[in-house]
Order: sequence, then structure tokens, then C-alpha cells
Amino acid sequence: MATGEAYVGDRLSPGVPEGDRPEAVAKTLERLSERTKNNPTIDIRLSVPLVFWRFYVNIAAAPERRRPARRKNDRTHYPFWTPGNIVFSGFCATTFLTIALIGVLAYSSILDF
Repeated sequence: MATGEAYVGDRLSPGVPEGDRPEAVAKTLERLSERTKNNPTIDIRLSVPLVFWRFYVNIAAAPERRRPARRKNDRTHYPFWTPGNIVFSGFCATTFLTIALIGVLAYSSILDF
């Protein structure tokens, strides 16, 4: 068995009969390879620790694959402009503009380092 096959084989349920194990390993590896084909092009996941909470941030970007009916349903049930999204967008814009302003001031020699 290759390394991936050994890894999957070691983690199979004890209820899988010994004779069916190679077939179960092959099916599991096939499904895992199919799953990675459909992953988004950009997939950034991080946990942001704050003083009292941890926030999980996930950014995924890929070509649109949803049908128009589902997109319409999602727009209705999950609107973009919610108070939390507005605050987050403002925070990101403020952070970006502050960094850009510091860069421009440093580049134009107004700030001396």
C-alpha cells in the first residue's frame, strides 16, 4: 500500500471485513480526490483571537456554479447588507485606507523614518 492508502486503511472502521478493506480504501481515496477537484480557487480560513472571543473568518472565491434560482433564494435569505457586514466592510476599508495613507506619506517623505 502507498502512504495515502496505508493512512486511510489504518483509520477504517473495525467493522469493515478484512476482505473488503482494499475496496473500501480505494473508494475512500477516490471520493477524497473528487472532493479536492471541487474546492474553491481561493480558500482562506483563519481564526482571529480577540480579548473575549475568537472569530472564524473564511474567504472563498471560485467561479459561480449555483443555478439562478438558488442565487435568487440565497439573496433573499442571506442579504449582503446586514449591520455586521456593514461594520466589517467599514473596518476593512478604514484599515486599507490608513495603511495606504501611511505608505503615501512615507513615500513622499512627509514622514521621516
